Amino acid sequence: MKILGSDGKVVVVEDPSRADLEAVARDNPGAQIVVVLREAEGPPELPKGLHPLEVHVAKASSAVEVATAQLRARRTQFHLEASKAVARRDLLRGEIFVKRAVPQLSPELCMARFGCSECVDACPAGALRLADRSISLDPSKCVECGLCVAACPTGALSTPGADDVEISAAFAKARLHGISRIAFTCHKSLEASGEGRYVYRLPCIGALGPEWVLEAAAAAGEVEAYCPDPKCPVAGAKAGLRVVEEVAEAFGFEKEQSEDRVVVRTAPRAMSYSGSRRRDYIEALSKFRDAYTGRRAQALKMYRVDVDPDKCSLCGVCFAKCPQRAFDVSRTGDAIRLTLNPLRCVGCGYCEEACPEKAIAVGRHDSLPPEVEEKAVDYVVRCKSCGRPFDTLKHIETVKRRMGIKGDPEWLYMCPDCRRYHTARRMLESALGKGAGPRSRAGV
Repeated sequence: MKILGSDGKVVVVEDPSRADLEAVARDNPGAQIVVVLREAEGPPELPKGLHPLEVHVAKASSAVEVATAQLRARRTQFHLEASKAVARRDLLRGEIFVKRAVPQLSPELCMARFGCSECVDACPAGALRLADRSISLDPSKCVECGLCVAACPTGALSTPGADDVEISAAFAKARLHGISRIAFTCHKSLEASGEGRYVYRLPCIGALGPEWVLEAAAAAGEVEAYCPDPKCPVAGAKAGLRVVEEVAEAFGFEKEQSEDRVVVRTAPRAMSYSGSRRRDYIEALSKFRDAYTGRRAQALKMYRVDVDPDKCSLCGVCFAKCPQRAFDVSRTGDAIRLTLNPLRCVGCGYCEEACPEKAIAVGRHDSLPPEVEEKAVDYVVRCKSCGRPFDTLKHIETVKRRMGIKGDPEWLYMCPDCRRYHTARRMLESALGKGAGPRSRAGV
């Protein structure tokens, strides 16, 4: 074995044996190991205590593998769980824990505080729970299928190997180094990257969502997903393959598939990667919008917001409260429009909950929506006395309904200043018992 480089967090070794890997792991606890194959046909068997996602395999020294290893070493942590059966030898060596790629939660990205429950709904094992608008995870129930990671619209859940920042950095490097195919698989495969093909290992391909499929297609043109263990009991493999199939059909990508593998081909598109899941996904969608076939695809993870124009008063609560700033309000002349950018929407349902008129319903799009949707239109109301704009027609109708006002009293269509003058004049006339008082207000 030859050590090609080490910074304490990432160790690059050439053609190591199992004993070599054991020694490297022991001398560099918590480090990521990049195995470079030059003469060896394949990587050695991994020693106990070293998780497969801590080892990156390449046929030649790969800048992409090194970049991935560096980020993984600095960003992610494996969940340590006590072994159910501990041999005396393991106990003496301190190897009484096993490492698991259990999801980690970034609370600042989590939309559960606004009502989102996508990850909880996707978990097949009941390991995730929503309570008091926050997500909790029971690691003992987690089967590491990755379905919660794929379901999360913001990237709040991540695991070693299934992390937006790590993946975006890998794709950017892959594009710079002429990678023509990105292959997604799980940690059970130790297939080496090389010859224009970059093998990216996830905890399970169930973690694969439409975001990473389109981002990989933009970077390399060819995207592959395969399960190395057809008998794997984890429920994520079929879901991950199905996502790739639906994305390919929605955007007209050339596709080859078998029971445990899907390969799609398209022309790569230039895009920048920020590591923010929704932001990168919006850019990828915009790059491939011209290729959209119109085919319905639930896997695209697009959300629909229906607004009842008869109930909506254009109060602006949805615009002010939306955590993704998906709503916008604009004015053209006397027309005021409420619009939505559905690509920004993550389906949290907060606007539906906050709407005082109960005019909003949040659902799921089964196709790629336009970039802007007009949801409601209202018109400016000008004061009948001074002519200044002061309210909107829908809001006045809402006030009438809530206060039980009958007809169209003149004061309702006056600005606050003129309304005060109008009220004071009426009070004075009532007190004097006649129609005394100035006919008009000076300066109005």
